[in-house]
Amino acid sequence: MGYKEEGKWWVSPGDFAKEVTDEFHFPKQIQILDTTLRDGEQEAGIIFTKEDKLAIAKKLDEAGVHRIEAGCPATSEEDAEALKDICAGDWTYRAHFGGHAYRFSFANGYGASVVKHAGSYGHEADLWELAVLDSTGDLCYDTPITSDVLGWLSEEAVLVACGRIAQL
Repeated sequence: MGYKEEGKWWVSPGDFAKEVTDEFHFPKQIQILDTTLRDGEQEAGIIFTKEDKLAIAKKLDEAGVHRIEAGCPATSEEDAEALKDICAGDWTYRAHFGGHAYRFSFANGYGASVVKHAGSYGHEADLWELAVLDSTGDLCYDTPITSDVLGWLSEEAVLVACGRIAQL
């Protein structure tokens, strides 16, 4: 592989140095998680249309991305429609788009993102994944409730966690 192919990629030759690669200890199978559709619009001036989101999702699927965080339906009606179309699409990795996603906002400024789909924690046991959100909608790592994403939750445990978030 070359370090550069015009118009396609450029990789630092240092990434292939023996002193770097000797430290690589990858598992036999690596799964790729892409957050372009969820985080891509956080750059100033970037706004994806529904058609953009569908095209990006299709290209990510064609590239073999294992899990695509497609966004949050509560953001806007157009996002909700795009997510419905993405979930209904004919995808190679369709299972990684399916499932349920909810976003809650509480009077104290905190929120919760609650998901259950083939790529989330506990999906095989029909359990939910929950992340605490701050007032801007970003993941919040510094609450008494969690230092990261809470996974493997029953519906009852999600309700309890949401109640605790609302009381922060």
